[in-house]
Amino acid sequence: MKNARLTIAGLLFTAAAMPTLAADADTLKQALRERLDVVEARWEQNDAKGIVAEAYVPETEITGEQTEPLFTGTEALTSLVESLVADSTTATIRLDRVTPLGADSAYTWVTWDVQPNAGEPFQMKSLFVWKRMPQGWRIVADMYASGSVLK
Repeated sequence: MKNARLTIAGLLFTAAAMPTLAADADTLKQALRERLDVVEARWEQNDAKGIVAEAYVPETEITGEQTEPLFTGTEALTSLVESLVADSTTATIRLDRVTPLGADSAYTWVTWDVQPNAGEPFQMKSLFVWKRMPQGWRIVADMYASGSVLK
C-alpha cells in the first residue's frame, strides 16, 4: 500500500510539473530563436564580427563536412564566418528541434537556407550545442553538413 501511495504521489508531482516543463521549453526555444534572428540580421549586414560576438564564445568549436580543421578562437571563427558571409547574399535558419540538457545548456538541430552569390540556393544542417553565459545563450559547438533536417 505504501508503494502505491508513493507511485501515485510521484505521478501527481510529474503531472503538476508538466506545464512548467512545457513553459520552460517554450522559453528556451524563444531565447534560442532570438539568437538565430541576430545571426540572420548580421548576415544580411555582412557583419561576420557581429555574428561571432553575439552567437559564439572564443572557445566555440566548429567543423563540418569536407572541413579538415576544427575552428576555435575568435580570430579563426571570424575568418570562417567572413568567408561564409562573403560567399552568399542571405542565410535563413529554421529551428528544427530544441533539446534542453539542463538549466543552462541545450542542443538544437537547424536547417540553413543559403542563397549564394552565384549558383543555386542550397541547404545545410547544423547541430548546435548551446550554453547560457552571462551575456546570454551562445553556441559552444557547431557541426554542419549538407542537406536539411527532416522532421
